[in-house]
Amino acid sequence: MVLWTIQSKEVYEKLQNDRIYTCDENKSSLLEYKEFQKAYEWLTKKMEQKIGHSNVKYPMWAWYSSDGKHKKPDLRLSGYGERGEELVCLEIEIPDEKVVLSDFDLWHFVLGDMYLFDEDEELEDFEEASKEKKEASWDKIFVDKDRTLENRYIQATFFELRAENVKKVQFFKAR
Repeated sequence: MVLWTIQSKEVYEKLQNDRIYTCDENKSSLLEYKEFQKAYEWLTKKMEQKIGHSNVKYPMWAWYSSDGKHKKPDLRLSGYGERGEELVCLEIEIPDEKVVLSDFDLWHFVLGDMYLFDEDEELEDFEEASKEKKEASWDKIFVDKDRTLENRYIQATFFELRAENVKKVQFFKAR
């Protein structure tokens, strides 16, 4: 599966030296937030159910589709890092069975610890949802490769990146 991951130059250099890279929780700015740690831990458990156990605590992230198309994200847009930060977009290829795809917009329900309701549910259904029901509703974020392009932005998670997975490298500055 072809994916695109945006990383710091430091991560790319570490990948070149060590030949393998996994998420460094001490360098992930989003993991500074306790609520996000819970969401990432839930995702890691789901990934282990779908693609197998790993000794990695948090996944790596990449894009499968942007704006409804299986293509590299538009690096001219903002939001990839701090303005002026030197970044690298890696086009990578990871075996399908080692990747979990999810809807970027729906992922925010997990991050926000909110019930992911269906359109036909009443307000009371999700306001009163138990923790188990709420977490079960989050399974709706997952998509499969065959039905991803009906969604605008599909993200990919995987446990490790190997140097041999990298097919193209593009350096750029965050806007």
